[in-house]
Amino acid sequence: PLYALGTFLRVIGRLATLPLSVEVKKAVDATRPALLQELERAMGARVLTAQHAALLIAACLDARRPDAIDAAWVSTIVKQQRFDGSWTGEPFFAAPNRGRSVTWYASSVLTSALCYDALMRSSRLRDSERLEA
Repeated sequence: PLYALGTFLRVIGRLATLPLSVEVKKAVDATRPALLQELERAMGARVLTAQHAALLIAACLDARRPDAIDAAWVSTIVKQQRFDGSWTGEPFFAAPNRGRSVTWYASSVLTSALCYDALMRSSRLRDSERLEA
Protein backbone atom coordinates (compact mmCIF):
# COMPACT_ATOMS: atom_id res chain seq x y z
CA PRO A 1 0.00 0.00 0.00
CA LEU A 2 2.79 2.50 0.75
CA TYR A 3 4.45 1.86 -2.59
CA ALA A 4 1.11 2.43 -4.34
CA LEU A 5 0.53 5.60 -2.30
CA GLY A 6 3.89 7.01 -3.37
CA THR A 7 3.21 6.07 -6.99
CA PHE A 8 -0.22 7.71 -6.95
CA LEU A 9 1.24 10.87 -5.40
CA ARG A 10 3.94 10.97 -8.09
CA VAL A 11 1.35 10.50 -10.87
CA ILE A 12 -0.96 13.19 -9.46
CA GLY A 13 2.00 15.55 -9.11
CA ARG A 14 2.99 15.04 -12.72
CA LEU A 15 -0.57 15.34 -13.99
CA ALA A 16 -0.89 18.69 -12.22
CA THR A 17 1.94 20.06 -14.38
CA LEU A 18 0.24 19.15 -17.67
CA PRO A 19 -2.31 21.12 -19.65
CA LEU A 20 -5.52 19.31 -18.74
CA SER A 21 -9.18 19.72 -19.45
CA VAL A 22 -11.17 21.44 -16.71
CA GLU A 23 -12.82 18.13 -15.80
CA VAL A 24 -9.55 16.24 -15.43
CA LYS A 25 -7.95 19.13 -13.53
CA LYS A 26 -10.84 19.04 -11.03
CA ALA A 27 -10.37 15.30 -10.58
CA VAL A 28 -6.62 15.72 -10.04
CA ASP A 29 -7.19 18.57 -7.56
CA ALA A 30 -9.77 16.47 -5.68
CA THR A 31 -7.50 13.40 -5.52
CA ARG A 32 -4.42 15.00 -3.97
CA PRO A 33 -6.02 15.86 -0.57
CA ALA A 34 -7.29 12.29 -0.18
CA LEU A 35 -3.82 10.92 -0.92
CA LEU A 36 -2.20 13.38 1.48
CA GLN A 37 -4.67 12.37 4.17
CA GLU A 38 -3.70 8.73 3.65
CA LEU A 39 -0.03 9.70 3.84
CA GLU A 40 -0.67 11.47 7.17
CA ARG A 41 -2.38 8.33 8.48
CA ALA A 42 0.53 6.16 7.31
CA MET A 43 3.05 8.48 8.95
CA GLY A 44 1.29 8.02 12.28
CA ALA A 45 1.81 4.25 12.25
CA ARG A 46 4.71 2.66 14.09
CA VAL A 47 7.64 2.00 11.75
CA LEU A 48 9.34 -1.31 12.49
CA THR A 49 11.17 -2.27 9.32
CA ALA A 50 13.66 -0.69 6.96
CA GLN A 51 11.40 -1.24 3.95
CA HIS A 52 8.47 0.43 5.70
CA ALA A 53 10.64 3.44 6.55
CA ALA A 54 12.00 3.60 3.01
CA LEU A 55 8.53 3.54 1.50
CA LEU A 56 7.38 6.31 3.85
CA ILE A 57 10.36 8.46 2.86
CA ALA A 58 9.66 7.86 -0.82
CA ALA A 59 5.96 8.70 -0.38
CA CYS A 60 6.81 11.95 1.43
CA LEU A 61 9.21 12.93 -1.33
CA ASP A 62 6.66 12.00 -4.01
CA ALA A 63 4.10 14.16 -2.19
CA ARG A 64 6.60 17.03 -2.17
CA ARG A 65 6.54 16.92 1.63
CA PRO A 66 10.23 16.50 2.55
CA ASP A 67 9.54 18.34 5.80
CA ALA A 68 7.42 15.37 6.92
CA ILE A 69 10.33 12.91 6.80
CA ASP A 70 11.13 11.67 10.29
CA ALA A 71 14.83 11.28 11.09
CA ALA A 72 13.92 8.08 12.96
CA TRP A 73 12.96 6.51 9.62
CA VAL A 74 16.47 7.07 8.27
CA SER A 75 17.87 5.66 11.51
CA THR A 76 15.68 2.55 11.16
CA ILE A 77 16.98 1.95 7.65
CA VAL A 78 20.62 2.39 8.63
CA LYS A 79 20.33 0.22 11.76
CA GLN A 80 18.85 -2.68 9.81
CA GLN A 81 21.49 -2.64 7.07
CA ARG A 82 23.51 -5.85 6.94
CA PHE A 83 27.30 -6.06 7.03
CA ASP A 84 27.49 -6.37 3.23
CA GLY A 85 25.46 -3.19 2.62
CA SER A 86 22.20 -4.96 1.78
CA TRP A 87 18.96 -5.43 3.69
CA THR A 88 17.04 -8.59 4.49
CA GLY A 89 14.21 -9.20 2.05
CA GLU A 90 10.84 -8.10 3.41
CA PRO A 91 7.36 -9.03 2.15
CA PHE A 92 6.36 -6.72 -0.69
CA PHE A 93 3.32 -8.21 -2.43
CA ALA A 94 1.16 -11.31 -2.38
CA ALA A 95 1.82 -13.75 -5.21
CA PRO A 96 0.03 -16.90 -6.30
CA ASN A 97 1.79 -20.13 -5.55
CA ARG A 98 1.27 -23.82 -6.27
CA GLY A 99 -1.79 -25.48 -4.87
CA ARG A 100 -3.99 -22.39 -5.08
CA SER A 101 -2.16 -20.76 -2.21
CA VAL A 102 -0.83 -17.25 -1.95
CA THR A 103 2.54 -16.36 -0.44
CA TRP A 104 4.37 -13.12 0.12
CA TYR A 105 7.04 -12.17 -2.38
CA ALA A 106 10.17 -10.99 -0.60
CA SER A 107 13.53 -10.15 -2.11
CA SER A 108 16.68 -8.78 -0.52
CA VAL A 109 17.48 -7.10 -3.86
CA LEU A 110 14.14 -5.28 -3.92
CA THR A 111 14.26 -4.29 -0.25
CA SER A 112 17.86 -3.14 -0.63
CA ALA A 113 16.97 -1.06 -3.71
CA LEU A 114 14.09 0.63 -1.87
CA CYS A 115 16.24 1.35 1.19
CA TYR A 116 19.18 2.61 -0.83
CA ASP A 117 16.90 4.85 -2.91
CA ALA A 118 15.31 6.36 0.20
CA LEU A 119 18.69 6.99 1.81
CA MET A 120 20.13 8.58 -1.33
CA ARG A 121 17.10 10.77 -2.07
CA SER A 122 16.79 11.97 1.53
CA SER A 123 20.55 12.60 1.83
CA ARG A 124 20.51 14.69 -1.36
CA LEU A 125 17.71 16.67 0.19
CA ARG A 126 19.69 17.24 3.40
CA ASP A 127 22.78 18.22 1.35
CA SER A 128 20.82 20.80 -0.65
CA GLU A 129 19.35 22.24 2.56
CA ARG A 130 22.86 22.65 3.98
CA LEU A 131 24.02 24.45 0.82
CA GLU A 132 21.09 26.88 1.01
CA ALA A 133 21.76 27.71 4.67
